[in-house]
Amino acid sequence: MSVTYGTFPISSLLYVSSSVRPENSHSHRLGLGFCQAILARSPKAQITRRDVGSEPPPHPNAAYTVANYTLPAERTMAMQQALAASDILIDEVLAADHLVFSVPMYNFSVPSTLKAYIDNIVRVGRTFAVDEGGGFRGLLSGKKALFVTSRGAIYRSGSPLHAFDHQEPYLRTVFGFMGLTDIHFVHADGLDFADEAHREKSLAAAQESLLALSQLW
Repeated sequence: MSVTYGTFPISSLLYVSSSVRPENSHSHRLGLGFCQAILARSPKAQITRRDVGSEPPPHPNAAYTVANYTLPAERTMAMQQALAASDILIDEVLAADHLVFSVPMYNFSVPSTLKAYIDNIVRVGRTFAVDEGGGFRGLLSGKKALFVTSRGAIYRSGSPLHAFDHQEPYLRTVFGFMGLTDIHFVHADGLDFADEAHREKSLAAAQESLLALSQLW
């Protein structure tokens, strides 16, 4: 379910959280802090939240696939129902000028619930188009996107685990495919497998980066 807070005079923001933890989630705490910083600067800001960690969307199935590749004018009522959840998620994305995702790293990538969400919003004719020559064109251009991540180990460039980072490259690729070019990442790393001093420093640095970014949006 989505919850809307306040009214936004200039633009709107969609906040998607994906941690399966109802409490003690670093990624959600950082993402929510960013949204609160936006509200502090713009008290009338409208922020729509969707929690796919606790309420995951349905996985696309055979009925979804058939409906998706049927022309809208030719879809039966059953086909429309098969795409109903996807349409709601896409409508939220299209209505927002700013997209914020809090994403914990699970097994070197994104949570399966977020992958299901993404599989629901990558839709031909809605978030991307196929040109006459067979080329692809994203339909989400003009929006800003922020990905706030939490990582148990250290995956930054130059680290031994850098090649294991399938989180940021995947998110850049799939959202870039949908036309997003103004993308920001803020990582908090070493939260499980580094010493306490590193954890505190990493979280503080992420919070500082998010606060600075909230003043630019």
